[in-house]
Amino acid sequence: MKIIESPSIELWKEIADKCDYATFFHTPAWSKIFVNTYPIYQIATKAFIFDDGTRVILPLIQLKKFKNIARSYFSMPFNLYGGIISDGKIDDKKISKI
Repeated sequence: MKIIESPSIELWKEIADKCDYATFFHTPAWSKIFVNTYPIYQIATKAFIFDDGTRVILPLIQLKKFKNIARSYFSMPFNLYGGIISDGKIDDKKISKI
């Protein structure tokens, strides 16, 4: 499994578009709106590419605290439809690896 710390907007959009259960709240557009509205947050989304080619996005928002020493992550804040999205089938084994 390959982990991409800061996936491109294009990769994120492509996976969101191919995911049957993705909502607007899984997209980079929503994340940009959120961090522009609340500047104490930043986008911290991660991508995962499995050996079988399945690509996964974990949309994350980060809140920095204590001079960047401690951080909190949310997917997505305010309980808005967070969680992983994928362009393929993901089972419990893949979820556990993420």
